[in-house]
Amino acid sequence: MFSLCMVESGADEVNLHGVTSLGLKQALEFAYTGQILLEPGVIQDVLAAGSHLQLLELLNLCSHYLIQELNSFNYLDLYRLADLFNLTLLEKAVIDFLVKHLSELLKSRPEDVLTLPYCLLQEVLKSDRLTSLSEEQIWQNKWISRSPMLQRRVYHSMAAVQRKLYVLGGNDLDYNNDRILVRHIDSYNIDTDQWTRCNFNLLTGQNESGVAVHNERIYLVGGYSIWTNEPLACIQVVDISREGKEEVFYGPTLPFASNGIAACFLPAPYFTCPNLQTLQVPHHRIGTI
Repeated sequence: MFSLCMVESGADEVNLHGVTSLGLKQALEFAYTGQILLEPGVIQDVLAAGSHLQLLELLNLCSHYLIQELNSFNYLDLYRLADLFNLTLLEKAVIDFLVKHLSELLKSRPEDVLTLPYCLLQEVLKSDRLTSLSEEQIWQNKWISRSPMLQRRVYHSMAAVQRKLYVLGGNDLDYNNDRILVRHIDSYNIDTDQWTRCNFNLLTGQNESGVAVHNERIYLVGGYSIWTNEPLACIQVVDISREGKEEVFYGPTLPFASNGIAACFLPAPYFTCPNLQTLQVPHHRIGTI
């Protein structure tokens, strides 16, 4: 960089993009002493500096260190590092690890296997040592198509209660392609893969609402109204604790209107959460739907 006919050789200041001071310090110490202390918190900084300065011995040492740390929780992250810094030893170690442990990973951490990069999966399938699974079994691990919703919606909220998934609020388009608020509530039975339109509706349509579940009640918190073009402060409570006697009523009002929010219930003493009790009792009961 500094001895050849490059721009940096005559520059007063050289910017090492992507290299941290910590990584550069470690790399320079290794270049002069041949020693380095590698730790999980600094390894990526060292790799970036070593790659930028083309310290091949340092990169090789980092590869051996990471191979020792390879396990079922970090193999994807280490593969990305190997791909980013062209660490062929580490990449081969990840492939060998998957060939050996793929059947176990499919049982214990299937969500990670579903995110395997295509090129990595291709290398695993090419191995003659892959005997615990057939190629067909691997390709069968994928997303499963389920029954479509009864009505198209956007900006809706969803909540799971027992073995049913409830879809509430949101927007649809009418025959003139104008946006309309949806008051219908649809439920999806996870066991039967069937959708049902509930015989109770939201009191007012709202979208972009927060949602939380407590004691078989769904709380739809805040949201946005396309009629007023303003955020909402209302809380609607959908009580589904008694089959055939479900009801929808307004809960207490938020101290400020808000949309696009998240909501949850947390166990807390009464004095730290004075409104928790009010959420358990209908304040403005509309009646059984």
